Amino acid sequence: MRPRSLFIVTLVAAGLLNPTVAWARRAGAPAARNGSAASGGLTCSACHSNSTGFTTGGVQILNAPPRYNLNRTYNIGVLVQDTVQLGGGFEFSAESTAGDALGQLILSDTVNTRFAGSNPAYVTHTSTGVSSGIVGWAASGNAATFNLQWKAPAVAAGTVSFYAAGLAINNNNSSSLDHLYLANQTAVPASCIKADANNDSFVDGRDIEAFTAALLDPSTATPEAFCASDMDDDGALSDTDTAAFVNTLLAAGG
Repeated sequence: MRPRSLFIVTLVAAGLLNPTVAWARRAGAPAARNGSAASGGLTCSACHSNSTGFTTGGVQILNAPPRYNLNRTYNIGVLVQDTVQLGGGFEFSAESTAGDALGQLILSDTVNTRFAGSNPAYVTHTSTGVSSGIVGWAASGNAATFNLQWKAPAVAAGTVSFYAAGLAINNNNSSSLDHLYLANQTAVPASCIKADANNDSFVDGRDIEAFTAALLDPSTATPEAFCASDMDDDGALSDTDTAAFVNTLLAAGG
């Protein structure tokens, strides 16, 4: 064995050099590294030194609702972008102001995303997700998007804060020269009077058109119209809601 090889093997055996460190985070960030309340402000910079203060990119939380409906499932994206880097990874959570997880994070793309460790309060990238992002980085405008879902709480839980950390990497297989970006958004529960689908503070025949429109295409309904039409607060609009809507309308004399 050559002297240099023997030296490296000795360092590995002594625990002073870990050949997997450069690749470890490609398989996903540790839980609580996205700058959120629950993370105590910890970020990816704990491992990726000198990664803050850059202005060549950013991270965006896509499609998060400003007002949420109970039990409703939302498709959310995390976009990592940087004009001088070559790929990216991320971590995302949904929390109360006190740092408690709110709602449920769902893996809608198990190839490119996973839970951080065994903690379902955080979603992060997989090594495949990072590699795919590198391949498509230039074609996507020097960016990669990771997709997940969030199911809102079953009962109104006040303000929900969405936190995302995006790490734009230079693909040098180490933790150096990467760029860290943070983002957060908030959402509050939509308020409504049940069956008041047109949100005019009255339950009457004028709500029928708005209720029907929401039932036929929930994606176009405002959070308030959806709230008023989702009579059982199960996060979906169905025939069950129709029956309850009619009964409420009749009881109101509409």
